[in-house]
Amino acid sequence: MNFKTTILLLTLFFISSLSFSQTLHAYWMKDLNFGDTFIGYSREILDQDDEAAEFLIFHTSSSKRDLLINFDLPGNLTNGLSKLPIIFYRRHASWAYDVDGRRRQFNPHSPLERRRVRNSTQLYLWLGGKIEAYNNNLSPGSYSGTIILTVEYL
Repeated sequence: MNFKTTILLLTLFFISSLSFSQTLHAYWMKDLNFGDTFIGYSREILDQDDEAAEFLIFHTSSSKRDLLINFDLPGNLTNGLSKLPIIFYRRHASWAYDVDGRRRQFNPHSPLERRRVRNSTQLYLWLGGKIEAYNNNLSPGSYSGTIILTVEYL
C-alpha cells in the first residue's frame, strides 16, 4: 500500500535590529515546498531548485551597513504526533546580490555576515533541505515546520 505524504514547510521571518529598525527590510518571497513525497523515499531540494524558499533583504539607511543574518531551522516537520526529520546542509543555502546573479553557498546553521552593504542593495537568500521518509510509522498528510529568519545590523 502506498501512502502519499504532502510536505510543505511554512516560512516565517522575524526582523530585529539594534537601531534604525525602520530602514531594514526582509521579505519572504516563497515557501520551501517538498510537494508530494512517498513514505519510504527521500526528497532533496537544493538552493537552486524552484521549490526552495526565497527571501529578499535590503536597507534604506543613508550609509553602508553591516548585516548579520541567522536562520533558526526545525529538526522535524510535523503532522499531529508524526515527526519527519529534515536536514539542512551547505548545499541547501545560498545568497546573491541579484536574483539572477552568481549564488554563493553558506552554512544555514551559522550566521551569515554581509559587510558594507549599500543602500537599497537587494540581498537574496535561498534555502532548500532534505527529508527522508523512511519511517513506516509516518501518517499520510501534510507536514509543516517553521523557519525563523533574523536580520540585524552589526
